[in-house]
Amino acid sequence: MPAQKTSKEDILKKALMVFRKQGYHATSIADLSKVCDIPKSHFYYYFENKESLMAEILQVVEVYFRERVMAVAIDPSLGPHERLENLGERLKKVYKSETGGCIMGNTVLETMHLGMDQAFAPVLKSFFDGMIEALHIIYQEVHTEEIAKEMAEAGVQDLQGGIMLMQLYDDKHYMHAAIQRTQNRLLTPNP
Repeated sequence: MPAQKTSKEDILKKALMVFRKQGYHATSIADLSKVCDIPKSHFYYYFENKESLMAEILQVVEVYFRERVMAVAIDPSLGPHERLENLGERLKKVYKSETGGCIMGNTVLETMHLGMDQAFAPVLKSFFDGMIEALHIIYQEVHTEEIAKEMAEAGVQDLQGGIMLMQLYDDKHYMHAAIQRTQNRLLTPNP
């Protein structure tokens, strides 16, 4: 039987699932090779090493979120409440179906203390900056600039915590509650 051709995009999708479930350090090229049903050497055709594979996965995820999830924050056809509700629905859709939580948050926790910040920090910071900016854009329509920024940062922190607790307790309530609190911040009057 002839070998199936595997595209770079297929490898990225399958590797993302493995990294999300097992983590960066616990995943070997052998694990990835098995999941992708290709020889280990095939990875090196596309990627210099496991670090470059992970860096590209993180970039793909960051672009996806920026273009497909966070873009709703600047949709001029919707008011701030609708944008925030739409954003919450998009986040639920992404994280309800994902095993292992947020690959971006997981990678921060797993790699930053080990000095791997040179490889992954720029894209991770861009991802979280984008989330903060999306919420900030919405919040500043009803709050002062300073309060909107604080609320946006608190919202991202709350969402990441909700995702982690959802994974730990296998209970989607934690993520839903974090999204609800993020939406409720829009209704909170300026102190």
